[in-house]
Amino acid sequence: MKVVVVTGGTRGLGLAIVRRLLEEDYRLVAVGRNCSGELSSLVQENPGRVSFEAYDFAETAGIHEFALHLGRQYGRIYGLVNNAALNYYIPTADYPTSRWIKAFAVNVHAPFILSKAVLPDMIAAGRGAIVNISSGSAIGPGRGPYADQTVRGGVMYGASKAAVAGGYPSATSTLYAAVASSGVLA
Repeated sequence: MKVVVVTGGTRGLGLAIVRRLLEEDYRLVAVGRNCSGELSSLVQENPGRVSFEAYDFAETAGIHEFALHLGRQYGRIYGLVNNAALNYYIPTADYPTSRWIKAFAVNVHAPFILSKAVLPDMIAAGRGAIVNISSGSAIGPGRGPYADQTVRGGVMYGASKAAVAGGYPSATSTLYAAVASSGVLA
C-alpha cells in the first residue's frame, strides 16, 4: 500500500484530503500539532490505513529527522501533501517580526525541507508525488476568488503562499522542473 503523508491533516482542508485519499488504496499519515476528534475517529475506524503523527513545523531544525522517522515507521513515502499552514491576521504595521519568521518556517521552509527529505527515495523508485497547497491569497490580499474582498492582515500569508506555489517561478514550479524527468510529480 502506498504511503501518503498529509501535513496539517488533522482538520480543515488537510482532513478533507485525508478523507478523500482514504477512498483510494493509500496508507495515510496525518501530521499536525494535535490530533482532532475527527481524525482520532478516522484512525480508530481505519486501523493500519490512517495514522497520526504529532509535529510542529515551526521547529524546522528537526524536520529532516522527522521525515526519516516517517520513512522508518511507515515505509517509503509515495506521496507528500504539504498542507500545514500558519497565519496571524494582524495588520502589517503591527505584525511582530517573530511571528512573520515563524509563519514562513511553517509555510515555506517546512515544505522545502520535507520535500528534500523524501525526494531521494521517490527518485530512486522512479515515482512519487509532492503536492504543495497554496491559496488565492498568493495573488494578492483581497484578490482571491471570494465575494468578501476585505484585506484583514493577510500580507504574510499571501507572500508565503506565493513563495510556495504562486506562479512562476515558485518553489513548486522549480521543484517540478528539477525532478520531472525522474518520474516524480510536483
